[in-house]
Amino acid sequence: MTSALAYAGRNEDGKPRDIVEVGDVISGDRLHIVTSPGRYGLGPELPGSDYAVVDNLLIRIDDGSHEVQSIIREVRGILD
Repeated sequence: MTSALAYAGRNEDGKPRDIVEVGDVISGDRLHIVTSPGRYGLGPELPGSDYAVVDNLLIRIDDGSHEVQSIIREVRGILD
């Protein structure tokens, strides 16, 4: 598992993506909240947080503020 404070890369179309950093607050229109963590090889969320996908990155966010708590890894798409 990759853990990073900031991550950038390229979207599926090859264009550079915005940098996502721990502490960023991600707007709801950019987020996909993970509803089936097992499809991503994850266990249940920690209390007070959700797993989410933003710009092909699997992240953990605060479930109220959507603040990025950790960057888990890159994913190829939405699986749930």
